[in-house]
Amino acid sequence: MMYNNYMDGGPELNQNINLAGEAKKENISDKVIFEWSAPNFSKSDKTTRWYLIASVIIIAIIGYSAWQRDWFVIGITIVVSAILFWYVHSVTPHDVSYRLTPMGIYTDDRFYPFSEMHSFWMVYNQNVKNLYVALQKKYLPTLVLSLEDIDPVILKGYLVKKIPEQEDRGESTVDKISRIIGI
Repeated sequence: MMYNNYMDGGPELNQNINLAGEAKKENISDKVIFEWSAPNFSKSDKTTRWYLIASVIIIAIIGYSAWQRDWFVIGITIVVSAILFWYVHSVTPHDVSYRLTPMGIYTDDRFYPFSEMHSFWMVYNQNVKNLYVALQKKYLPTLVLSLEDIDPVILKGYLVKKIPEQEDRGESTVDKISRIIGI
């Protein structure tokens, strides 16, 4: 029996005391099969060439808009460009911890049970090493987990026992373009 002692003025609000003196039994859902941490996204260093190409594209849009006398597009282009350049410089990746258990996947403290997963696929080559998980609820985005040092073949062997694999799927077009242009 677990007792929450905050009602008796105990020292900590959420301290749990086991009154029966029972040893906590390890639950099968607590068993960690794979555990790793990886940055939530990869940040590439922007070269002078990257800034030059981005500037040429922005100037071309502004030039075309001025030629068409579409002043609204010029203003929007300048504002969006400024926000994009600020965002590229200010956001830094942070490490996310991943844990795969017999019941599902934890990303930091968020739990995704296998029962709510539709399928998975993996992309691993010299440029990218990611696990993609499609969820049952269509309005939720696809989970993208960076694999870093995890062996994708061993992980795939475990996951295929839990949820179906979509072997024909790969990296999305948006992910490819983002990786190629470095944002």
